[in-house]
Amino acid sequence: MPLSCYWPNKFITVPKSELTLISGTRYKITVAYWWQLLRELAETEEGIVFDTPYSSIPPTAATPRIVDLINGYTAEFENGLYSVDILEGNTNWREIEVKNQVSVGTNNNTGFVAAEDLAANVWDSSLIDHNTDTTFGSAANGVYEAHYNKRVWDKNADTITIYDDDGITPLHVFDTNSDLSIIDPRATDDRVTANGDARVTSTGDQRIAA
Repeated sequence: MPLSCYWPNKFITVPKSELTLISGTRYKITVAYWWQLLRELAETEEGIVFDTPYSSIPPTAATPRIVDLINGYTAEFENGLYSVDILEGNTNWREIEVKNQVSVGTNNNTGFVAAEDLAANVWDSSLIDHNTDTTFGSAANGVYEAHYNKRVWDKNADTITIYDDDGITPLHVFDTNSDLSIIDPRATDDRVTANGDARVTSTGDQRIAA
């Protein structure tokens, strides 16, 4: 059953039969199908003599489809105790709806990013851009440094030091035993500089480089 319209008042009713059941009393309609129904309504014998009820902007790679009711038209879903989700695009439903018992959900947004583009931006981004402490990006950066940066095992001091990209600045210091069966990371502020200067530890002690 197509849309019905009381043309003198520009009042459109969307029949429940045009909705897609999700489950129970929950239904959906896509913005593309809403546009199709409005276009068919406007092309009827009655519709062609009245003002166009809608405007439509096609979707692009960065923005969703936009379909608005215009020229003073209002609309409602066929009355009943059920809900409708308007999906896959933007509408001005909140501005033109005639409220009844139907619960209507919209998901308007200013744009979207395709999943493949989002993934590419994440995987192709430089690790240097992800250094905020306690984030997954920082953790990934640390794993990369641990695998590929300069490492020095000081057997006398029982430490392993991982250096920054310059090969001079210590990034991480680990206390070890003689056979490396124990590798224990020091706190960030419990390290020594490459030139042997003392750095205050979290307990207030000082360590001097060997």
